Amino acid sequence: MNIMQAPKNPSDELFARTKDFLRIHEKKCVSLLDRILHHEVRSFLVLDGGKIKAVFSYSDGGQILHCFSDIALNHYPYSLLLTDFFSHFSALPEFEKLFSIIGEESGTNLLQGAIFSATGQEPLFQEESYFFELSDFAREFQFAPISKPYPTMRIERAGMELFDALKPIQRAYEEEEVLGGEHTFNPAVSNFLLKKALMANAVFIARENGSIVGKAALNAQGENYVQIGGVFTAPDFRRHGIARALVEKIIAEKKAQGKKIVLFAKKKNLPAQKLYETCGFEKFGNFKICYYRKD
Repeated sequence: MNIMQAPKNPSDELFARTKDFLRIHEKKCVSLLDRILHHEVRSFLVLDGGKIKAVFSYSDGGQILHCFSDIALNHYPYSLLLTDFFSHFSALPEFEKLFSIIGEESGTNLLQGAIFSATGQEPLFQEESYFFELSDFAREFQFAPISKPYPTMRIERAGMELFDALKPIQRAYEEEEVLGGEHTFNPAVSNFLLKKALMANAVFIARENGSIVGKAALNAQGENYVQIGGVFTAPDFRRHGIARALVEKIIAEKKAQGKKIVLFAKKKNLPAQKLYETCGFEKFGNFKICYYRKD
């Protein structure tokens, strides 16, 4: 049993096996598959008898994404192996940037425990969510379009030309939905992520009288699945169905492309859970983020 850095060469046989492993578990790790397909992260393979049992990544910003098979989660030797790995990895300068562990709850817990055993580091705070997947019924059934929340409202995809116009609502979303604990808003990071999403044609907006009053995005796109995130409505326009209209716009587009759809919602955010269930999503697991440092 060992851990090795994964190859980035698409023609490498092990790279192909890595993608195959992630495809099997894709609905739990769309973000990880997306980052690996685009060569955006350094990734590592947990191997047992030459077979891949887990994949995790470490980004330049110190974010860990992960995907574990059930057998890896249920075997104590994997915890010892990860502890040994982080005992050595923590000596590298880049480990000082450790920012977060993101993914399915049991895998996050396993990595969190290994990092604590290796370094004594504990997260500043943690956020627990539910995984949701658009049900087979919702994917097959042709829903009638819902009425527009406002007769003059437009739901559309946003391009780079709307970067400046989107910055205020992006900031409001991050301050309300993303930041917590000791984290503060970081304009440089926010602008980078917004530009990246716009360049990927992954942002949808709601306009009313020319103003952007809501947004939603695809924050990861794998091979068979996409992941919705960043759903937000300006406070003065809430409870009028804008978020639902945005989510259903994405559902309609991705259903037409044959994609399956997942997302996660905080366990304490009951209105968001109700919204997604209304749109045809069903819970299928637990999701957890551990944050280790300030922005």
